[in-house]
Amino acid sequence: MSLFSSVVSVGILGLEYVDLHVSRLTGRVPMTMPVLMIEVTRRCNLRCAYCGYPGHYPDMGPELSTDELKGILRESRELHTRIVSFGGGEPFVRDDMVELIAFARTLGLQVHIDSNGTFVDESTVEGIPDGSDVAFIFSLDHPEPGTNDSVRGPGSHAGVTRACRLIRQGRPMISVGINCVVGAHNLDRLGDMVDLAVDLGVNSIKFLPLHQNQEHRFRYADSGVIPLDPGNQSLVRDAIVAARHRARRYGLHTSSARFVELAGTYQAEPRDWKCWAGYMFGNIDPYGNLFPCYEMMEPMVNVRDGGLVSAWRGPGMAALRSRAASCDRACLSAGSTEASLRMSPVEILRDPGQLVRDFRFFFSGNRR
Repeated sequence: MSLFSSVVSVGILGLEYVDLHVSRLTGRVPMTMPVLMIEVTRRCNLRCAYCGYPGHYPDMGPELSTDELKGILRESRELHTRIVSFGGGEPFVRDDMVELIAFARTLGLQVHIDSNGTFVDESTVEGIPDGSDVAFIFSLDHPEPGTNDSVRGPGSHAGVTRACRLIRQGRPMISVGINCVVGAHNLDRLGDMVDLAVDLGVNSIKFLPLHQNQEHRFRYADSGVIPLDPGNQSLVRDAIVAARHRARRYGLHTSSARFVELAGTYQAEPRDWKCWAGYMFGNIDPYGNLFPCYEMMEPMVNVRDGGLVSAWRGPGMAALRSRAASCDRACLSAGSTEASLRMSPVEILRDPGQLVRDFRFFFSGNRR
């Protein structure tokens, strides 16, 4: 990218940033939706002990088809969407994921895929051409296969480590990250997780405290949930702080300092940061329902009824957006929380280097 193009891009991002703030202050519909999170399926081949997929969420009919998803992606460009994140369930349970990734890239979208890694084999990697516009994020909790798989399911550890090595060897420009959920099962092994990330040659490792809100809310009464006593929150925070410092020493992209701080206090209410759900990002479930976040996932607005743009700009989403803006519930979800923190000028000034590291990981491929 030329210097002129870079300056223009930064200028456009600045205008969109201002527009989002003005929209929130005035209550009008934002002109843009920078990030689109699409949950392409709730099917999954694993049964993570602390996850509600797929058995605990209501079934709402047929999943969005390939053509429907392509239509959503096309429309997202009208909203100046820059990043599309494919998640699940396990996205690669669908046999059209490589096709959808390729299609999104032709639209100029930056593509993120959250996966458990077990379906990412040689043919999958060969089907995705190299490029810095793709980032894979894999779920892995423990350096030891036995312990990890007792939590996430048989084959999880082998699937992630194989996928990381395949992508790093065959597609060096694609960014690769690990999401590590922190709880009683791995609190004392986070440093070893950083070492494993280095050995796998990945670019990022993020630490997410185990919590019972948002997408895990259907598991409140389930005895299979991995225990994490709220009284141990300070231990969780301290463990993540130490692991974060270790990751930074290796040059890995990792959780922001502010996110780690929140990890030790997230149950305090009201929260002291603004969530930008419904402004900076929107969520679509496998059935076409559009909503700000997983605390507001009522089937009020559906893209099947008139398309993404109409849904985003319509009265139903405006009502949900207003609820999201006034919400002060204590919650902590890595994607939405980290994105929301980047919308705060105060937070940016507290750690401007984190914003630079975010851009390098998400937009610059295999470069730290």
